[in-house]
Amino acid sequence: MTKANDAPKQQAPTQIIINAQYIKDLSFENPNAPFSLLPSKEAPKINIEFNVTANDLDVADDASQGKTDGEAKNKLTEITMIFKAEAVTQNKTSFVIELSYAGVFTTTGLTDQQKHFLVHIEGPHILFPFCRAIIAQTTREGGFPPLFLAPPDFGHLYQQRMQQEMQAAEKITEDNPKNKTIN
Repeated sequence: MTKANDAPKQQAPTQIIINAQYIKDLSFENPNAPFSLLPSKEAPKINIEFNVTANDLDVADDASQGKTDGEAKNKLTEITMIFKAEAVTQNKTSFVIELSYAGVFTTTGLTDQQKHFLVHIEGPHILFPFCRAIIAQTTREGGFPPLFLAPPDFGHLYQQRMQQEMQAAEKITEDNPKNKTIN
């Protein structure tokens, strides 16, 4: 006969909720207007940079009161996508656009590996279309053709990032004098 305490605890169902999406920061500069808006024989060279950051938010809610870290509770994570695009024509800046766009996600029942996947792949995949639309609309309103960003392969970028982090960790281990043997 088994006791009630011996029964396996049921895991909370895995759940991801998008609580909010918002522009944290948006900047558009057209430093050489109106000359940058005149027709040019040269196509602009566009440099695009982006990054993804994540922060766990320490927000207490009624559902998580009294639960220990080992118990399932709702966790809020803010994922921010940061884009910067600069267009240069004839060695002059045509425009610079910078966008920080974020989403707040509630996660329940995720393992650390699943959360890592959410932060670096699924979250950016959800937020990207909104970033793309904001950047296209803003560049169009700035007098230029809309800048449509191609969707990145977030899975591939994540793998590259993990390889870089592993290589950096290996280099630190190799360079650490405590790990070297003295003859």
